[in-house]
Amino acid sequence: MNDMGKLLEKASATVKTLRPGDVVEGIVLSKGKDEIVLDIGAKAEGLVVGRELEDEADTAAKLKPGDKVLATVVQSEDNRGFILLSLQKAEVERDWREAAKSYEEEKILEVEILGPNRGGVVARMGSLRGFIPFSHLALSHKMLANSGKLAGKVVKAKIIELNRDIDRLVLSEREALSKGEKALERTALGKIKIGEKYDGIVTSATPFAVFVQFRPAKNEEFMEGAVHVSELSWEKVADATKVVKAGDGLKVEVVGVSPEEGRVMLSHRRTLPNPWEKIAEKYPVGSKIKGKVTKIADFGAFVELEPGIEGLIHVTETTGPLAEGDEVESRVLEVDPKKQKIALSLKAVGAAWR
Repeated sequence: MNDMGKLLEKASATVKTLRPGDVVEGIVLSKGKDEIVLDIGAKAEGLVVGRELEDEADTAAKLKPGDKVLATVVQSEDNRGFILLSLQKAEVERDWREAAKSYEEEKILEVEILGPNRGGVVARMGSLRGFIPFSHLALSHKMLANSGKLAGKVVKAKIIELNRDIDRLVLSEREALSKGEKALERTALGKIKIGEKYDGIVTSATPFAVFVQFRPAKNEEFMEGAVHVSELSWEKVADATKVVKAGDGLKVEVVGVSPEEGRVMLSHRRTLPNPWEKIAEKYPVGSKIKGKVTKIADFGAFVELEPGIEGLIHVTETTGPLAEGDEVESRVLEVDPKKQKIALSLKAVGAAWR
């Protein structure tokens, strides 16, 4: 009797105690039109019926006897003695586990592009949402991404970063490219030389960058590059969307090419006359000039002398507190066109200059 009691105690200890919300792994025992019976290692068998058979990945439709599947407990036991389960509620858990496995194995996946997002595109992998940075898109898809035309397309990608705690899933299309595809990209990018100028068309604009389509040669495919907001004008631009819009023509100069990232960096500013080239003649050392304070920093104040040209009054050369918008007269202490710097002084305005 003691032995029998121990056996019963041991058996009961191995039987799972399940509560609603628990995620369990089961083996398909049978599959009917309206229900699936699972062995989940509990006193009772698991049952999936009705709408609980549905999920975005059509998991139920693909199952057959002997398959393993994750399910979520909905009800501990119904009137027939089954534990009611849901495939739909376990979908996110299944997809995170599959994503973790794919990440570890560096598996190439197929994901659907949902649309553009700041700095890249959003992709769907089952019930999960991932992010593909712009720099990790294939060269042929960069233009489509910026115009929104990549939405709905299925692309191959690899997971390059996964952190379930913060729901972070980052993918790369470039990491999934074959050697042949990468070679074609390098060949195309190799035809673009730094310093070359092109007439381009703006495909899209964000506050921080403008994307421009251009053709390297008459019979070549169109390429696309990015113009950082700082390279739009010699004047300071806070928001690129206030200056240009999709469809605008824009002359650009190539300032960088990155075959590793499939990226072309462009500048519109460098196609424009450089106001600093004759700045030493225009503002000679010792001369007095008027300007408006544009920015206050710990080390001094920036003064706009003309559009695109600012000088700095160092804190040691001020005569009192300054504020943005103040009109001031200062004396030029130093001019360095190469470094694009002008040193100004308020203290020296009233003093004799030698």
